[in-house]
Amino acid sequence: MKTALGLATALIALAALPALAQHTHKVIPAAAVVDVPDDAVKAGDDFDRYVNGAWAKTHAVPSDRSWVGTWADLQAQALAQSRTLVEAAATEGAPVGVLYASYLNQPARDRQGLRPLHGWLADIDTIRDGPALANEIGRLARIDVAGFVLPAIGEDDGRPGHRVLSLRQGGLGLPDASAYQASEGAGRARRDAYRTFLIAMLASTGVAQAEAGERVDAVLAFELRLARAQVSREVERDAAHSYHPMSVRELEARIPGFAWHRWLAGLGAARVDRIIVPQPEALRAQAAVVRATPLPVLRDHLKLRLLSTYSRYLDADTTAARFDYFGKALRGTQTEAPAWRRGVELVTNLLPETLGRTYAARYFPAAAKHRARAIAESVRAALVARVSEATWLSETARREVREKLQRTRLHIGYPDTWPATPAAVLRDDRLVENVAGIHAWRFARAVAELDLPIERDEWTSPVSVPNAYASASANEIIFPAAVLQPPMFDPSADPAANYARLGATIGHELSHLFDDQGRHYDATGQLRETWNAADVRQFDVKVHALVEQLATYTPLPGEHVNGDLVIGESLADLAGVQAAHDAFLATPGAVAEGRRVADRRFFIAWAQLWRSTYRPEYLRTLLHTDAHPPGAVRLSIVRNLDAWYDAFQVKAGDRLFTEPAERIRIW
Repeated sequence: MKTALGLATALIALAALPALAQHTHKVIPAAAVVDVPDDAVKAGDDFDRYVNGAWAKTHAVPSDRSWVGTWADLQAQALAQSRTLVEAAATEGAPVGVLYASYLNQPARDRQGLRPLHGWLADIDTIRDGPALANEIGRLARIDVAGFVLPAIGEDDGRPGHRVLSLRQGGLGLPDASAYQASEGAGRARRDAYRTFLIAMLASTGVAQAEAGERVDAVLAFELRLARAQVSREVERDAAHSYHPMSVRELEARIPGFAWHRWLAGLGAARVDRIIVPQPEALRAQAAVVRATPLPVLRDHLKLRLLSTYSRYLDADTTAARFDYFGKALRGTQTEAPAWRRGVELVTNLLPETLGRTYAARYFPAAAKHRARAIAESVRAALVARVSEATWLSETARREVREKLQRTRLHIGYPDTWPATPAAVLRDDRLVENVAGIHAWRFARAVAELDLPIERDEWTSPVSVPNAYASASANEIIFPAAVLQPPMFDPSADPAANYARLGATIGHELSHLFDDQGRHYDATGQLRETWNAADVRQFDVKVHALVEQLATYTPLPGEHVNGDLVIGESLADLAGVQAAHDAFLATPGAVAEGRRVADRRFFIAWAQLWRSTYRPEYLRTLLHTDAHPPGAVRLSIVRNLDAWYDAFQVKAGDRLFTEPAERIRIW
């Protein structure tokens, strides 16, 4: 039985809300595929500028944003739609509205200052030894505060349908070790901004400015040592070498010096005795760093993790200090987003199922679901056909991939079974307590469900967020309602647009199930190798060629794309656009005006999907941390498709021209 949210107040203090008028939001039209190239550039030299150059000239990045583009437009539209629903809920005193009101209640937040955190800060001050430290790291993890190790509860790669507790590395405020050592340029500016933010946080607890600086420097030195012990993002995504199940006793023997049993007790998971450790040797090194660090530094580090996590929910001065680092330094934004937008984002993140149910009913008609599923099935069929024709792969391996594709569950729009809503007490003048209470409820529920079978018809991806994802362990892809609207998808739009945007995105997600990581899972979702050694060698050669191609792009001066980091997304982009193109050409009337015209419409719609402009600070952050390449790089994957060359008359000598024998051909 689902438990309803308990409410401490029946009415919302309307003074905490903006005027609750009926908001109108900009509905993005089903963008027609208009072939209006930028005559100043050839398609074969810069396909992004050729298609999107005119758009870029008239779409500067607003001061409160870090980038603009098609996906950013989808996000803005979904937020505006959600705002209408959230503010209606606020007038009714519904849980979604109470949480939103507590975010907008800045007077209450200013009055309270740091008081909502005093209890946790005092608990940190009582830490006198390693076991107490481990226990407190566990307790804080329940409210989303990251110590050097993070708990993650999800599907067990070795036992499909079962949940398991996994360990993840954490505890850093900068991307990696090199970021802590930056001594000049943009890297130094980012590091300095982080230091300034941490000093402000520690000083807000009553520590003198000079002393705060010294203590923060000690914390930064600790984080640098921790970063050096951690594995890179490229290694972290390696599924085949990141599955090491062990008991708590084995964990304590292999990674000594940290009181794992006390950490589990702090998590509220003392009964757990099966844990996945992705990189045991790296975690052993990280635990050694913690063990060798003075306790006062570790207490300060934990305090700063708490303050950093909850700074967005505190008084205006604290949130301003946070914005200077996370907004200006990391993303390049010059002004804070309006409060309503930040409040809606909070509701979306913390109460996704409550908001999502209303969102789907309001904005996702049955006809859209039916048409989106039809496109998905046609793209799946095209991908199965491509796999069948990939003769470089053994017939046994191709049969395994086809079986996986045919068994993949397609979730479109919203779940058949909605997850339970948090049973947390909410008040319109207690934002920190609201946030912590919801996090604690969710984590406790996840722990309680560790022994229960996974409900396949229930998924937690926010329905009101334009996103999509694939799960190899569940063998499923999920497309929430918010992504299934213009300009991504419109049932009445030109098929070229629907297939080049939604179809390619569906193909992208499906192909993740057998990309460089997904291939390690079988059709049931179990981590099990189904390719032989020759298959793997052939695949690795193709993957390496794409990694090298990606490394030729320099989105910023001196900043190359890290092919090893983005290879999974790029493999999926290539497979997705190929399968969608096949499926599009198979639709009735697709080539009525001629093949070249049809192909141009398709590839232009694809390029429009990825049009984007970034602030340099944000783009630099993405290049170092994000597994997704920038939009201009993603859309240029078409340089590996013969049809693109014919459609735009791309010839030898053009910058994107790739000799036919060197074009990446996988599926």
